[in-house]
Order: sequence, then C-alpha cells, then structure tokens
Amino acid sequence: MKKALLFVSVFIVGQLFVSSVGVAVFSLIQSLSGSTADGSDLLSDPYVLSLLSLVADVVVLAIAYFLLRTYRKEPFLHCLRRWVGGRPLVLILVTSAVCMWAVNLVCEAIDIPDMLENQFLSLSHNFLGIFLMAVAGPFAEEYVFRYCIEGSLLRSKRWERHAVWISALLFGLVHFNPAQIFAAFLSGLFLGWLYRRTRSLWPPLLCHVLNNSMAVMQMQLFPPDTTTRQLIGSDTAYQAVLIATVLMGTALLIGLFRKLPREESFS
Repeated sequence: MKKALLFVSVFIVGQLFVSSVGVAVFSLIQSLSGSTADGSDLLSDPYVLSLLSLVADVVVLAIAYFLLRTYRKEPFLHCLRRWVGGRPLVLILVTSAVCMWAVNLVCEAIDIPDMLENQFLSLSHNFLGIFLMAVAGPFAEEYVFRYCIEGSLLRSKRWERHAVWISALLFGLVHFNPAQIFAAFLSGLFLGWLYRRTRSLWPPLLCHVLNNSMAVMQMQLFPPDTTTRQLIGSDTAYQAVLIATVLMGTALLIGLFRKLPREESFS
C-alpha cells in the first residue's frame, strides 16, 4: 500500500510541479520584457497548456519508472511485453465503448458539474491537445495506475483482493473534477479488472485511448454544451437509449467475463 500511495503522490506532485515551474518561467520572461501580464495567464493558452501537460506526463513517467526500478529490475517497455489480440481484443474494445458510453449517459443524467469543460474544449482543437488527451494522457495514467499501483498491490498478499478497487478509487480521486471522479472510478474498475484478468497493459491502454478519442471527436463534431439528451431530442427516447445501453453493456461484460481467462497470481 505504501508503494501505491507513493506512485499517486508522484502523479499529483509531478503535474503540479511542472505547472508551477511553467508559470514561474513565464512570469520571469514577462517581467524581463516589461509586460504586466500575469503568469497564471499561461494556463489559459491551449497550446502552452498542452505542452506543459505533455511535459508533466513525461516527468511523471520518468519518476515512476525510476521508482519502479528500485522494486523490479526491468526495462521501461517491459510493461507492453504481453499482447492480447484477436477476438478477445475486439470483444474488449466493443464492451469498453458501450460501457464507457453508458457511464457517460449516467453521469449526464445525474448532471454532475464539469469544472474543466472549457479547458477540454480548447485542448480538443489543437494537435498537441488531441495527442495529450487521446494518447499521452492515457498511457501515463495506465502506466502509473494499472502497471505501477495496481501491479504492486496485486503482488502483495495483503492487498491483492482489493487491488482493483483501490487503484480505481485513487484513479477517480486524482481527477479532482466532479464530472470526472465518478466516471473515472467506474472506468478504473473496468480497466483494472482487464489488467488483472489479462496480465497485460494493452487492453486497458487501448480502451482508455478509445474512450478519450471518442470524447475528443464529440467535442469537435458538436457545439459546446451539447448533450446527448439534446441530440436525441426527447426525454423518453433518451431514457430508452440509456436503459438499452446499460443492458447492452451488462450483457457484453458477462460475455467478456466468460471469455477471458481466470486470474493468475502476480507474485
């Protein structure tokens, strides 16, 4: 458990550290040039925000890998050594798409406030932001929360049974944004279960990339503040779609549960 908390601290501190350094550097440059602009304005620029976030992901990955090396002597890309392909992967991705959509519909129905909506919208309209949200972010999060945190818990006899739940809870909490916490927790349960059942980082990573890519596409194709309810057109149809999606996701999860091999010990 100490290792898990250490990796979470690295993830949070790494993000905050890079942002703080970026603002400090920007403030210094502005001061030397005689400008009165506030350094915090840096974070309102989507291109600079994307670049800082990418640097933060690299820093977090580097520190996490350095710490992991003290426990397990293995190369960085060792996390991707085990591939899961063929029909199981297709079923995993289809199940993920349906279940993630069901979670988003439920969150929309609950009407949880989204504090970072404007930031996500600005990031979704530049190349660096798209790469950050669709590829770099998912990889950094899966490496830290599945490979490092859940992996260390699965290797502990004391925490093995609770590894998926703990990693999912931590994954939800570090998002801070109310609109993301609940969805990230549920997604974390699914992604963590996939990692445990397949012993591979590829399935949760590809599902994470797919989910975020779908979110980016939605932000690009539709006007801001457009909800699924508005697109469907009526509350009755929306409720029908919600129920059908939840039932379909449940059926796919049952099928996936039967299809994938039983858990193996990580120790």
